[in-house]
Amino acid sequence: MASQVYNAQYHDDWAWSLAIKGATDDEIATAMHVSRKTISQWKKIHESFAKALAEGKEIADSKIEKSLYNSAMGYFVDEEERLIEVNRDGTTKLGDLRKKKRYIPPSVTAQIFWLKNRMKGQWRDVTKAEVTGADGKPLQFQQVQVYLPEKEQVEENEVE
Repeated sequence: MASQVYNAQYHDDWAWSLAIKGATDDEIATAMHVSRKTISQWKKIHESFAKALAEGKEIADSKIEKSLYNSAMGYFVDEEERLIEVNRDGTTKLGDLRKKKRYIPPSVTAQIFWLKNRMKGQWRDVTKAEVTGADGKPLQFQQVQVYLPEKEQVEENEVE
């Protein structure tokens, strides 16, 4: 990648505008024609750059969180519908524009995702099972020795 000199006015605004659209640091580096390492260095060295990225990402993340929440709960959307009038002679003309609200039902997938991340104790797929010995005491293990025949003996027996 070509080396690029950091310019606060230019790079901070550009980084913010990419971050607010959901771009990752790798994608921002590609857009700016610098390496991922350069982006990391700029974040450490230039406070305004780090702040621009953080603010942009926070806004993008908040929008997604709101969308996920709405998907989990269900929501209404405003829609427009244009009527088409058909005359007796078969010609058509555009009629009135009607506005209406349509309900988008909750998404079970969004609900599951929400619960698994917000209420991990009750909703995660992985459960822990603790195994104990008798009366809750620790398990006791016995050492077992297994004797295997040597390779040469096995081959001789197989020939028979």
